[in-house]
Amino acid sequence: MLRYQVIFLNRAITSTNDFLENHLLNEIERLGALQTQGLPMRLATDISKEGPTFLTKQAEQFRTVKELLESGLFRKESRTGTLSIIVVV
Repeated sequence: MLRYQVIFLNRAITSTNDFLENHLLNEIERLGALQTQGLPMRLATDISKEGPTFLTKQAEQFRTVKELLESGLFRKESRTGTLSIIVVV
């Protein structure tokens, strides 16, 4: 598991895939390299022994990065306020 800290600008998004490809991957060079290899990637909110918990269709309703991140769909660390955004490759 790799961890990165990313600061996002509040920009318009058309879908969670748009957020993943045009906002998150642009900030994390290593993930961008995986994308160029054609590996499928999906956003998840948690990972357990049973596997990842992928974002629900509800996430597609958000139209800005800020709305998506403040939606409560991603786990937030209470001490620091850091959000956990999981990219499953």
